[in-house]
Formats: sequence, structure tokens, C-alpha cells
Amino acid sequence: LARAAAKGGNILLNLGPKGDGTIDAPDAAILQGLAAWMAVNGASIRGTQATPLDRQPWGDSTRKGSTLFLHVFRWPADGRLLVSGFRGKAKRAYLLADPARKPLGIERSGPGDLRIILPARAPDAADSVVVLETDGALDAVRDRVVDTKYGQNQLLAFDAEAVGRGFRYGDGKAARYYVDGLEAAGNRLVWKVRGIGKAPVRFRLRYATLPGAAEGRFILRYGTTVRRAPVVATRAATEMALADFGDIALRTDAPAPLELSIEGAVPGSIHVFELLAGD
Repeated sequence: LARAAAKGGNILLNLGPKGDGTIDAPDAAILQGLAAWMAVNGASIRGTQATPLDRQPWGDSTRKGSTLFLHVFRWPADGRLLVSGFRGKAKRAYLLADPARKPLGIERSGPGDLRIILPARAPDAADSVVVLETDGALDAVRDRVVDTKYGQNQLLAFDAEAVGRGFRYGDGKAARYYVDGLEAAGNRLVWKVRGIGKAPVRFRLRYATLPGAAEGRFILRYGTTVRRAPVVATRAATEMALADFGDIALRTDAPAPLELSIEGAVPGSIHVFELLAGD
């Protein structure tokens, strides 16, 4: 729900009753859990707009006027939440679940980076919401950061810039959130990313093949670094595999293009789902 709202969308819960008109217990539990979360955090969903920020390693965000609602799915163990791409002046931050709205510490760590000091424990196991109010107009830019302190970072093919022609997209459901068309010469997916710290980051690609994809290779470029990995055919288009590009050192000062392409493969034979950054 939060991820859909972050992109300015809605979500439809497709729940059907049983023959006697009752709702299955697992479906009822989902609705009850969602209702309980909305009772506390509904302001971060209702009446909001798409976020001007990029996806964050810890989660996503929504917007209402000059206020950002930070949906923290992965609570930082060190208590320091980096918000990348925020260039405005922060007025205050607090937990939406806190009736007292106790202010959280705020630190500016760069022109587009803001750190919020969080308590040791998350108020919600699935999605804890931090409210960030700004002083004046909301000033934010797209700035994708890879931060492996949260574990693997997910760079969806859906989120990349598709450079070229003839791309096709899955419907976004399980095993169908893919982009097709990278086999064509000159076509590529581009994410603009930067890293945190000097340690290199391991990159792997999640993909699947259709019948006939027995050859070819993936190419990943970042600055002067070029990595290649072979296309290994999967048994079905719904069976995913991982191509390993090894470690790549990321810039920390500014985002740079991370480009994925395919060469030597049969056209229309490979589904590309996402890049995974980190172990």
C-alpha cells in the first residue's frame, strides 16, 4: 500500500468470499492488520501524492504539501536514517505513531542528504512512519543511494530509464515484474546511483529466459568499470536465476549511470527483473 501511494497510485485488494459468504481467515487477517496500521498511520496514505524522492534503501515516502511521510520498512540498527535527495530546510521530524510528537534529531550531512536520529526500536514491525516537516517549499531531487547496511538493495527494472526502442513490461505481479527488449542492439536500462562508504558493492541480476535463450551475455557498466556475465537458460520463464557481476566500487560524491545491456541473445528471450546490490 505504501509503495503504491509513493508512486501516486492506488491498490486494489482482490478478496473474494467463500461459498457461504464469509471471508477466509488469512484474508480477514490481512484486512484487520491493514485496518490497525491505518488507524495509526492513515495520514501518511490518505490525501497524499507521489514522492519527489527516489526509492530509499530503507523504504519509500509519500507527500502531502510540504510534508514528507517516510515509510521505513527496514529500521536502521545504528539509529541513523539517511534521507537522500532532500535539499530543503527541515523544520522538524517525529514518529507518526507518537501522540506526543516528540521531536527527533536532525543532521544535515551534505547538500542533498539529511540524517534523522531514530529510537532503538521501530514502532511497527512492517512499516514505521517518520513525519518530516519542511520550513518553506519542499525541495527534493531524484538521488538513488545504495547502502548495504540494510542488506540487499533492490534496483527494479521498472525503476530504470529504458534507453532505446521496443521495450515491453510485465504486469508487475509475482514473477511478472520484468522488462523485455534488452536484446536489441543499443537498448539498455540505466539507473543513476551512488554509494555510501568506500567498500565495493556486489551486483547480481535476477532474470528468467524463454525457450530459445541458450546463449548471450549480460553487460553492466559503471563509469570505466565493465562487468560481464553469461546468460544461463532457465527451465521456464517463471523460474528466476541470478547472474553475478562481482564487486563494483560506487561513487560517493554524486550519482553516476549504472547501465545494463545484453549482447548475443535471441530477441524476446529474456525477462529482466532487477539488480540486487549487496550480499
